Amino acid sequence: MTTFYKLSLKTYIVLLLSVLAFAGCSKKKTDGDSPSSVDKAKIVGKWYYVTTVEKDKEDGSVDTDTWTNGEYVMFNSDGTLFDSDDNETGTYSISGNKITLSGSGQTNVAEVKKLTSSQLILYYNGAEYESTVTFRR
Repeated sequence: MTTFYKLSLKTYIVLLLSVLAFAGCSKKKTDGDSPSSVDKAKIVGKWYYVTTVEKDKEDGSVDTDTWTNGEYVMFNSDGTLFDSDDNETGTYSISGNKITLSGSGQTNVAEVKKLTSSQLILYYNGAEYESTVTFRR
């Protein structure tokens, strides 16, 4: 199964999202919409992987992994993280609605698409792949 770090290594390319601009469109912002700014305190804690959806930009193929073994990422308040699937540590930082994830010699910037008390959705738009990772508390 693809993991947090393997995904970022595989695609560098792959983890989480960039801002989608909808020019000329407006909608009422509701809790859970892509936040313009992420409160770090809301992301701190243990987040369990639910699904990883990866789209190959060259051939359009989509690979979906469903996580069922309790794999998680722990975001600590000091800016460190732990990925249980790889048993690896790393760091993260937040700026606006972007989260920068570093570990295993790789750094990726993802967009926080949704952040509620029970759900976190990250999107990465890389050169070869785009990837959406959904977590739950």
